[in-house]
Amino acid sequence: MSTPLANIWGNTVIRGVIAISALVIFTHFFTGMSSDGVFPLVILLSGVVLNDVLSESFEFPNGTEWVVFGTSLLITGAFFGLVESVLIGVIFSIIGTWFLFDGLTIIGYKPSPATEEYVVTRENGELLLRLQILNTVYQNLKESEEPQTVESLASKSDLTESRVRDALTYLERRNRVKRIENTYQAILPKWGRLTPIVLFISWVVQRVRLPFQRARSID
Repeated sequence: MSTPLANIWGNTVIRGVIAISALVIFTHFFTGMSSDGVFPLVILLSGVVLNDVLSESFEFPNGTEWVVFGTSLLITGAFFGLVESVLIGVIFSIIGTWFLFDGLTIIGYKPSPATEEYVVTRENGELLLRLQILNTVYQNLKESEEPQTVESLASKSDLTESRVRDALTYLERRNRVKRIENTYQAILPKWGRLTPIVLFISWVVQRVRLPFQRARSID
């Protein structure tokens, strides 16, 4: 049974007001930051809260949250450029423009089911499950001396064949596994202990380029 306090805390608007108020109080009274310094932080947090409030009331297309966040960063950058530092303002504006562009391309782009759509979902639980499946399937392939079929991997991973097949399709397009007729084999990392760092840098580069790739694909 929910209590009145739980009902109040469950309200997005109330949580947002509390968070913004706490931010202003902490930064102003405990860090000595001026109101000019607090204002950009309030803008950013307000943008996040506004997106949450609107998302609960209306059905927005995927990518809208990045449009709101990017716009908030642009406003923050403009404020910093006029009041604090031109350099900081330019940095915030560049990052904000990228997030805005990313959101707009997500809205206008229809991802391929075999590639991006596999890891693009609004349901956090489903996304975490898919990432876990990717890791499980890849690790089982990596530990196998011989190439594996979808059926054998499904049995070994305790997953449905459709789940395994979708994961393998995604991994194949990311050059993490290779297909040999009706079997699959893991492509082992080339960088040894540096592999996680290399993969992270590669992911960052691909993520930065992704909106531009989407823009070229939009009709």
